[in-house]
Amino acid sequence: MSFTEIFEMLANEEGFWIGLGIFILSIIEVTPIKINPWSALFGWIGKKVNKEVIERLDKTDKRIDGVDSRIDGLDKRLDEHIVNSLETELKQRRMAILDFSSSLIRGMNYHKEKYDFMIAECDSYEKYCNENNIVNGVATASIAEIRRIYGERLRTGSFLTMWTGDPALTTEEPVKKKRTVLGTRKKKTEKSSAEADVK
Repeated sequence: MSFTEIFEMLANEEGFWIGLGIFILSIIEVTPIKINPWSALFGWIGKKVNKEVIERLDKTDKRIDGVDSRIDGLDKRLDEHIVNSLETELKQRRMAILDFSSSLIRGMNYHKEKYDFMIAECDSYEKYCNENNIVNGVATASIAEIRRIYGERLRTGSFLTMWTGDPALTTEEPVKKKRTVLGTRKKKTEKSSAEADVK
């Protein structure tokens, strides 16, 4: 069939509709519908035989979903507990720093080990504050004072080693010696014998 014959056939009314149908079918892709009766029959039988297993699986899925939601709730509570614990620890460190700074300002002196420990606490506190963008000018000033006094004690070597009685090194009161029992008895016996002589 030549192009001219096709054109003449399409020129009449019947040909127009045939040509239009061919054109539409060439544009639209028709997928064949597949029906397999054996697959449908075996699928239906499988559902009936495995009904209990399928129900158990559905129940298990629901339980797993419930456990997942409980775990999510526990995760949230644990996260809150961790945050609260860190805040509490931070407050305790801040209070220890402020107390130590106050005692230094009042003139107390401590062993070098105590200073070293508090410097480490200050470093840890500052690191945590920097990592978490926490600003606290009071603790910052106290830390600066602790470091200043620590540096001064390092230069002068005036850490507390033991009580020496020198007020420049410590403001702690010396332990007063208690009277010995012997010394008290001796005085009492001397008094008793003097009173006996008088009689």
